[in-house]
Amino acid sequence: MKNKPRSSEGVKIGGMREKMPYSVPQGYFDTLQDRLMTIPSGESGIFRRPAVWSAALAGVVAVAVLAGVGLHRLNTTSAESEEAIVEYLIETGVTLAQLTENY
Repeated sequence: MKNKPRSSEGVKIGGMREKMPYSVPQGYFDTLQDRLMTIPSGESGIFRRPAVWSAALAGVVAVAVLAGVGLHRLNTTSAESEEAIVEYLIETGVTLAQLTENY
């Protein structure tokens, strides 16, 4: 069976002639390649520049490091506070046996 080119006027469907729902202007595809060549390749976007990504990555790393240091400091006690606790226990007369009694 030979393929016949379809016209944009319509197609027979079940014995009825339907008009094609889409159409393009005359000569649209003849100038398509020229119009596509005028579109920028995308190289000029701000996020395509390595300096922007490097600065953003450095900022994220700095925030992560500072957050980690801050959390570490919150979860650890300083040597002064440990000395103060030991001094308090000695002054109040708490023995090692009393400390280990509950553990």
